[in-house]
Amino acid sequence: MSTLKQLQGDVARRMRRGDAFATVEEQVIDPSPLSEEEKAALWLYGWSFVSHLRQRSEAVAHIDRLERGIVRRPSAPILRTARTDLGVARADLEDAVRDHHATMRRSGLRPS
Repeated sequence: MSTLKQLQGDVARRMRRGDAFATVEEQVIDPSPLSEEEKAALWLYGWSFVSHLRQRSEAVAHIDRLERGIVRRPSAPILRTARTDLGVARADLEDAVRDHHATMRRSGLRPS
């Protein structure tokens, strides 16, 4: 079994037992030896366990922070670039999740 699949299982186990998404992100996804694309995929997978109401709340809070000009800035330029790239990938994945949920609602299904 690949490292990606093993970590996917770890993310699922932790999320199902009730670990906070931020904890899973910090302890499993971020320190993994995976590529940024694989980490983004794991991030999206983990995020899919978070209730849609919480997802919306987090998105609104993030927009509010941006509106107020509150931006976390890493100290090292390399880290800043890496996080920016990952943030863009995650934003793209979040858009995909939002589109998926909209499609499910249009089909009469309820997103989890």
